[in-house]
Amino acid sequence: MTPDQATVVTMRLLLEGHSRADITEKLAAEKVKDPRAAITEAMLQFAALSQEPRATRLGFCQEMARELLRRLLEVGDLAGAVNALKEYARLGDVYTEAKGTKKPPAKPGKPEPAEGDELTDLLKLVKAER
Repeated sequence: MTPDQATVVTMRLLLEGHSRADITEKLAAEKVKDPRAAITEAMLQFAALSQEPRATRLGFCQEMARELLRRLLEVGDLAGAVNALKEYARLGDVYTEAKGTKKPPAKPGKPEPAEGDELTDLLKLVKAER
């Protein structure tokens, strides 16, 4: 594995929530010459990404929320999926009214959004499948 490939693998493992010890072990198993350097480079890449424009960071967060939603649906965690969907919708500024004012996302335990809202339609679909 080249150093660049090791950095990409390390970034993926960090995003998946693995600890440094786990990452070091996995990289050593892949015969990476210097796992510490791969971890350091991955951290530097993340630091550089933090300086990207707000729209880029927002896009990243939206994609991660969508990936989380996909994984939660894959394992059947519907409650988690609904929460991920709410976060994705919040990040995408889906909660707007016709007047152009922003409506905050519903909080856990609060009433569901009004009829005709995309989130409400999805919630009904998920509940119907149970």
